[in-house]
Amino acid sequence: MRLHEKDKIQRVAHEWRAALNSRELTTEQQLDFDVWYQASAEHALAFDKALQTWEALGTLTAQDINPEFLKPTWRERLWSPLRHLATEVAPAPRFASLVLLLATLVGVAYWNFLTTSQTYEYITSRGQVSEFVLEDGSRLTLGAASTLRVELSPRIRQTYLDSGQAFFDVVTDGRPFSVSTPTANIHVSGTAFDVGINQAGTRVAVAEGSVAVSSSDVLPGNAASTYEGQASVSLAAGYAVHVDQSKIGVVESVDVATLGGWRSGRLVYNGVPLAEVIHDANRYQDVPIEVVDPDLERLRVTASFSTDDVITAITNLTHILPIQVDVTEQKISVRKK
Repeated sequence: MRLHEKDKIQRVAHEWRAALNSRELTTEQQLDFDVWYQASAEHALAFDKALQTWEALGTLTAQDINPEFLKPTWRERLWSPLRHLATEVAPAPRFASLVLLLATLVGVAYWNFLTTSQTYEYITSRGQVSEFVLEDGSRLTLGAASTLRVELSPRIRQTYLDSGQAFFDVVTDGRPFSVSTPTANIHVSGTAFDVGINQAGTRVAVAEGSVAVSSSDVLPGNAASTYEGQASVSLAAGYAVHVDQSKIGVVESVDVATLGGWRSGRLVYNGVPLAEVIHDANRYQDVPIEVVDPDLERLRVTASFSTDDVITAITNLTHILPIQVDVTEQKISVRKK
């Protein structure tokens, strides 16, 4: 399917979403929508994407749409006079062909400008924490053993956190800023927030502003796989949520003062599973740590320790948890006492 056809389908999907939200459809119009939605997989996918966008931005009605969005697009404004020139004014077929060629070249050039993106990749090793500044002025701090890709274009700013942890301090420049992980999607404009990937999914915590978070596999309308029936949840500063591939967890409050403490070499936990602590610890030293008894992974940990001496920190957990820690040169084993 060509790009402009996808754009047209997506535009129609948003129009249907606005019409349905206004609750003023007649029975005949509702049937028309059902026919359109079931006509192809592309229609269904476009409408589901429209639902996610609207739920992330807030509830709107058709009357809320800015009239500016109803004006002709740049393609329509460009094509209309040239088509008139080619079909009514230009007497020579050769001249008409030149005009059509010119319109095509201009359109292709402009589309290439909008879709051209630059990709950057950032990787840290075990125990390494690095800070980077993007070309838009946004700052990101990448935690140990982490991989992040950034795609910047004139229209969007998209990042992919494939592993590890990152803290984002995003500036507002008119383009949306999105972060995707294997289990979650986060959408922001300008804010500061922390994203960490662990064995159970993705944890998002907000220090400033707000973000919209959705599960990577959640389909709009699938209440069983969402947070309180919503396909996405809005997080304000001081709140966090855990997301796996099928659902959004319960929103919890966090201490903004300690959020992202790992950037200065301090790991802070407040009632988190031991499995999460071990997962993070493994990113800060070379000797692997393993929990021998799976039941221990669910033990809750409240602790704070330096990333410079993770082995001592894990060993000290024996004073507050019913565990013992065996340390060898090859590995560190955590087992029941």
